[in-house]
Amino acid sequence: MQYGAKMIQWAPFAATDPETTTAPPKLGTPANLGALNKVTETINFNRTSAFGDNVKKVEIVEFKDGSLAVETLYLSNTNAAAVTGAELGTTDGDKDLKFGSNDTAPYGSLAFYTNHMRDDGTKYYQGIFYPKVKANMEGEEYETKGDSIVRSEETRHPLRLFCVWRKNMKTIPYELNGHTFYLCLNGQALFDAYDKFGYEGFLTKHIEGKDKQSFENTCWLLAKLAEQGELVRRWQGLDRGPIAPEQYFRVNLKPLEVSDAKKAIREAIALGFAREEEEKRERDLFLEELQKKTKEIT
Repeated sequence: MQYGAKMIQWAPFAATDPETTTAPPKLGTPANLGALNKVTETINFNRTSAFGDNVKKVEIVEFKDGSLAVETLYLSNTNAAAVTGAELGTTDGDKDLKFGSNDTAPYGSLAFYTNHMRDDGTKYYQGIFYPKVKANMEGEEYETKGDSIVRSEETRHPLRLFCVWRKNMKTIPYELNGHTFYLCLNGQALFDAYDKFGYEGFLTKHIEGKDKQSFENTCWLLAKLAEQGELVRRWQGLDRGPIAPEQYFRVNLKPLEVSDAKKAIREAIALGFAREEEEKRERDLFLEELQKKTKEIT
């Protein structure tokens, strides 16, 4: 159970070479954004589907953009200027803050921590870190005093979030008994399969043939790929679907449906090893050969 959040900090990117492909950004001096009241995260996705034979064959979900609404009880003008790129006056004390059309907010990182409690009553903390954000001040609301005093926190909503999450985590829809499962070969599914079947040969070889072992392997892979596909969809903010155990597929898969199940598994495995053309990563010859062999089998 999460029941609190505090200690919100922002730090600008370092002046030289702040970003690398293998580590978090290099940062400058952190600034406290005030007593944290609330952080609201909004994530948007682009979605599209491809249909064939009157059923959904492929669903693609891509991260579009995201934003954070950050509310604090007090944000000093000095730190507001650092975060938003606004001009800070030269008078003594809490210097005046001047906003202009040419303000350019710097990139930085945002962090805070949350309070949690487990079922057994033990307490722990969880750090929340956004590696790349850019700020934007939003409007205030002011109200005169009437017969009673209405408390109004000095809230700020300064941050726009640019996520660096992996895009294009694709799934293969597979329908059984009126339920749609989304098969996904991610890293967890791949190494769970290696633990079960070993590293020799290709994953699809374990579902070839018409014997009992082939059927059991098919049901295991269906359950594993469907489990990971559902978890991926939940992380992407999509509607929650069922997570079915292996036994569900053993019981509900009809003899004439086994070949369709194997086809969906092959498609999910091939899709899992597919690469985006724009990804500039070092070539992995093993994965390329595995993808090639998988396509030959299908």
